[in-house]
Amino acid sequence: MNYHTSVLQQHDSQNVPSTSCHANDQHAVEQQDIPASNSIHELVVNISGENSRGMLPNSPDLPEECHQADGMQVEMLAPKLVGRDQIVDELWGYLTTNDILCIGVYGMGGVGKTTTMKHLYNKVHGCAAFENVFWVTVSKDCSIHELQNKIAKAIKVPGLFKDVDEVMRPTVLFNHLSKRKKCPVILDDMWRHYELADVGIPVKRDGVWLVLTTRYRDVCEKMLCQVKIGVRPLSDEEARAFFVQTLGSNLPPSLKLVAEDIVKECKGLPLAIVVMVGSMRGEVDDHVWEATLKNLKRPGVLEQSMKESVFPILVHSYNRLNKKKQLCFLTCALFPEDSLINRTELIELCIDEGVIREDRRRKMYNEGHRLLGELEKACLLEVFSAGNREVVMHDVIRDMALYIMNANYGPCMVKSGLGLEDVPDDEEWLPNLQKVSLMRNDIEAVPPSISPNCPQLATLLISHCPDLRKISKHFFQRMLELKVIDLRLASITEVPKSVENLEKLNALVLSFCCQLSCIPSLAKLTSLRKLELLWRESIKEVPDSLGMLINLTYLCLRERRIERIPDGVVGKLKKLQHLEADYIAVKGGEVGKLRKLEVLRCRFENVNELNEYTLHARTIESYRLVIGACRNFNYWHDELNFHKVIIMGVGEYKIGETCRLLGDMKALGIRGYGGTWNISSLMGLEKLEELRITGCDEVSARRARGTVG
Repeated sequence: MNYHTSVLQQHDSQNVPSTSCHANDQHAVEQQDIPASNSIHELVVNISGENSRGMLPNSPDLPEECHQADGMQVEMLAPKLVGRDQIVDELWGYLTTNDILCIGVYGMGGVGKTTTMKHLYNKVHGCAAFENVFWVTVSKDCSIHELQNKIAKAIKVPGLFKDVDEVMRPTVLFNHLSKRKKCPVILDDMWRHYELADVGIPVKRDGVWLVLTTRYRDVCEKMLCQVKIGVRPLSDEEARAFFVQTLGSNLPPSLKLVAEDIVKECKGLPLAIVVMVGSMRGEVDDHVWEATLKNLKRPGVLEQSMKESVFPILVHSYNRLNKKKQLCFLTCALFPEDSLINRTELIELCIDEGVIREDRRRKMYNEGHRLLGELEKACLLEVFSAGNREVVMHDVIRDMALYIMNANYGPCMVKSGLGLEDVPDDEEWLPNLQKVSLMRNDIEAVPPSISPNCPQLATLLISHCPDLRKISKHFFQRMLELKVIDLRLASITEVPKSVENLEKLNALVLSFCCQLSCIPSLAKLTSLRKLELLWRESIKEVPDSLGMLINLTYLCLRERRIERIPDGVVGKLKKLQHLEADYIAVKGGEVGKLRKLEVLRCRFENVNELNEYTLHARTIESYRLVIGACRNFNYWHDELNFHKVIIMGVGEYKIGETCRLLGDMKALGIRGYGGTWNISSLMGLEKLEELRITGCDEVSARRARGTVG
């Protein structure tokens, strides 16, 4: 069997004309035109609650649309399909080839999986090539015992398990279903995987086929689905068509543009569109429509209908997450709407906030990637780039996350990516604020008139604001509980002096603040675990009292104008796991004695310092070392793309004699060296994969006695 995944892009949807049923026709799609009023009614029932079944009391396992008064199974009422024709077409093709026996359809809540399955159900039901088709709504917290009962009722044998021992139930169901010929079983709204043998579902050619829907991609994987189809939000064009169809009446010309903008705010989520239509149907006043659009565009302001109808559906996915996954999910909402979120930056923020806690940094990164992977499988995040470096959060999902964040974890002010030119006024900085995100704005200054009294504020993100040149020196004075400050990519020339008193600060990020020349004393910041200073041209000295930050685990000092870290400083930072100093010279013996170090990028001034490091160092996961007085900035952009690299610059040394190289080194670059070395001295480097020699015109290599050329 060929196992593969098919993720349908929203712009791939196409309308396929209705055709008659043929067993070998893989692309036949049947569309049903029903009156607008019925379409609207059924849409509200069936899409706005993918889990809200609208079932008859005496038949809880089949939608009431499937039954007539005499109990015979009939076609299901379903709204006219918009933007999902190709999915039905693809599913139909798999069912008629007889090679694909288990298909999984996954997507976020409210995206239209159940409606799509109803159209597939009707298509199969109307085709003589199939003996029958059965629908089972599984839903959350469904046990194996309950699922067996649901299937028995769906196949019209409600007494199948009468007087049957619990152990024998799977066998009884298996034997009964084994008699079925060409019979798809649709399991809608699955929240976890079930072993088919434990339930008693036989999946085989010309017998029972399985089609399931779920919000979780990993359910498809664990159910061993041969095909996994992702359902994405509607395109803008499809969303507009869906809105008009659901509204059921023509809009006045004066409202069309406003309506289109309202549809855009629903971000292609059918459930959100249905809810908006329900709240706007019958409104003819231009001002009402314009006010609704204005509210939708305001950050943090949600239509009551969205809170009451959309979020209860989506929140089930959130509630299924454990505490750590929930906190990671909520952290994603601090980034701007529609923004691409860099995975590394997101994981680092989760580490800084204490969401991820492990004893080693590599473990924390692995845990971060695992958490993001789980959120992606739950369709709460989506992988954007091919290299899996970025993720994106659907806007409606983000709105839900912000709603949960404010409701469950105290007020948060999230105004990221709004193009703000000024910092919010003092009255917006509530005393009980927990988090503030102002990233990716056009803020130019934080004036002295802004002095927030936020004694509970823990996270402050004013990153990616390149126009920010000045922050009042008293800005942090009444934020003594701050744990995370991120000012990366600002144009400030100095860090406010009030930072000095933030004794509970865990992370201070000042990367790419290219104008920064002054950093206040860090002596009191003994809780600081992360200090990041990357690519600043104006700083000439290591920050004052660096050696007193004894709890640092992450230190990045990639400064071009700092010559060296003073002797004795690095040796005091015994908890360091990650040290990036690039051009800055450090003492080899001090670095070598850092027992928790995992990542190292630095420069040793001479071979003696390398030897001291080699003498004391334990094996670490990644290093990139430059040896020599020449501080060529291109060393760090060298084509030696390995994790364990040594670059020998201009200097006096003899390879293998006065120079001790690390045995696990993968790449060695030698530049501008006019000495000699013994080739045999490199033979012991069993891990060496690349040797690059440049600018060494006068080098002569001596072969040791007994070696073969």
